[in-house]
Amino acid sequence: MHMIETLKLSKSDNWPIWGWLRRLVGICLPETPEVAKPLRPIVEKYFEEHPDAKDEVMKAYFAYHTQHIRDNPGAHNFDGPWRDCECQWCGRSRERVRWDDLPAQCQNQHELPDIADTIRSEEEKAFALLDKATREVPKLVAKLGMSGGALAVLHHTHGYDPETVDGVVNVPPQIMADYHTAMETERDRSRAAIVREVVTARTTGDSAANANA
Repeated sequence: MHMIETLKLSKSDNWPIWGWLRRLVGICLPETPEVAKPLRPIVEKYFEEHPDAKDEVMKAYFAYHTQHIRDNPGAHNFDGPWRDCECQWCGRSRERVRWDDLPAQCQNQHELPDIADTIRSEEEKAFALLDKATREVPKLVAKLGMSGGALAVLHHTHGYDPETVDGVVNVPPQIMADYHTAMETERDRSRAAIVREVVTARTTGDSAANANA
């Protein structure tokens, strides 16, 4: 509470807890774009006098209050909001980040793909699929005919979903019900074809008991 009073952030400010934590960390990390410059001398002086307090603030921030991983250097990639959710990169849970002896930041942070590159790559895949469908779908339709069953075969065997097929040849909407029925039948067939193997593990105690039997 002394830290909050020092920064003149009382309850009357009505700030959520992550708000002042984010601001404190913004002051602590020079590379963070949004820095509360007027407060920097106060915070730096306080942390010089109370080094443990800085570590506590950083640990709490990186465990529970970081925003998007793209906006926070060193942020963890947690798989959920709960305390036992783990970082997908370093394996530490939120609770471990908060209380263990390691640095607050993720120690195995991955380089994030550029959003523009990701979108461009997906567009290229979509256009490549459409180009391939333009050449192959008419031949397949001529061979299989246009029915719900044929549409299902085009999807689960050749990889052309109804929307892609409709972009090349006209798909009558009345056959979609038959398509869904045929796809469900194919899913059932695929599930039935899965071979489940039962593995029996023998413990040391079992081996000893068999030896004495």
